Amino acid sequence: MSADELLATYGTWNLPAFREQVPDRALHVVVLCVLSDRRDDAGREAIGREVRRLWTDMTSRLPSAHGHRLSWSDVAFLVDGGELEDLVQTLRELSTPHDAVSEVWFAVDPVARATDGRLPAIEALVMGIHKIGYRKAYPAAWCLCNGQLVHRVD
Repeated sequence: MSADELLATYGTWNLPAFREQVPDRALHVVVLCVLSDRRDDAGREAIGREVRRLWTDMTSRLPSAHGHRLSWSDVAFLVDGGELEDLVQTLRELSTPHDAVSEVWFAVDPVARATDGRLPAIEALVMGIHKIGYRKAYPAAWCLCNGQLVHRVD
């Protein structure tokens, strides 16, 4: 990825620094994954455009969120631990794809204040979303796909 594609809301692109953002508050970990059936350059370009759009929308709708691009198709956000229902509604509105992609997934997991639990939570959500297609099981989190809530954890 080029420098302008390394998305980070907190300055330099640095995953350990991302984990340490807002250590004194409870947060929701939000992971978004953009998936495409196309495996060619056009599919990859569509994923890149959709990730950039979602990044812009997330950072404008949730200005206090801290974001970090994990890979070409995956982005994680740390969002203030407000009302989960309100966050899920915002994500539903954002998760309808605008480009030639197959699916836009969001997963949300409330985590405690401890920063050492954030990276494992992010990793579990990313892996869980990418396994849904063949495992037919959801990660232990709220999951949205293309504007629909598809899994809820009470």
